Amino acid sequence: GYLPQELKYSSKLSIVQEVIDANTEVVSIKNRLDEINEQLITRTDYESESYLSILDELTELNDRLFQLDGDNLQKDAESLLLGLGFEPFELLKPYNEFSGGWKMRVEIAKLLVQKPEVLLLDEPTNHLDIESISWLEKYLQNYSSIIILISHDRQFLDNITNRTVEISKSKFYDYKCNYSKYLVLREEELLQQISAKKNQEKYVQHTKELINKFRAKKNKAAF
Repeated sequence: GYLPQELKYSSKLSIVQEVIDANTEVVSIKNRLDEINEQLITRTDYESESYLSILDELTELNDRLFQLDGDNLQKDAESLLLGLGFEPFELLKPYNEFSGGWKMRVEIAKLLVQKPEVLLLDEPTNHLDIESISWLEKYLQNYSSIIILISHDRQFLDNITNRTVEISKSKFYDYKCNYSKYLVLREEELLQQISAKKNQEKYVQHTKELINKFRAKKNKAAF
């Protein structure tokens, strides 16, 4: 699941319906269950192979819906929107009536309601107030899957992450810690590298001096 930094989307649906429809698997299962239940009401070929096959499909779909907690989809959508700062009376207002910042909150809710195995978040706090940021922090702290987060908000990074990756000069540095701890460890590494470079430069200079001193002597050629 990917949250972009900028939006190019419009919709006349209510924001709560937008969030509900974002969980396409649950919506698809519910639609199929409605079709099957309609067939079960009208059909009378109870012993036929196709009828028994539909019963098997019904069982499988209900099991999957239970795994996805699909019966609580409406409740989850409302809870996410309220947590992100919307008022109850706003949930039925059309998506297009909201400003860009509030649309971004809807997009965050649409992303979270899908419960993806990997969350890619690009500056998710840009359009949030302090209360909404606090709510999102708590939500993500309890998120059971992987979160890959890009943010300028150091406190948010520290509160959410347990691993920091730096990509610099075509190299990949991986630290098993939050952002503030990473800064300390990276500074220590840089100081060690600077010290090593100085020692290396001293060694090179000393070696050059020895070479210049003994290069003309036959018995020192191998040295």
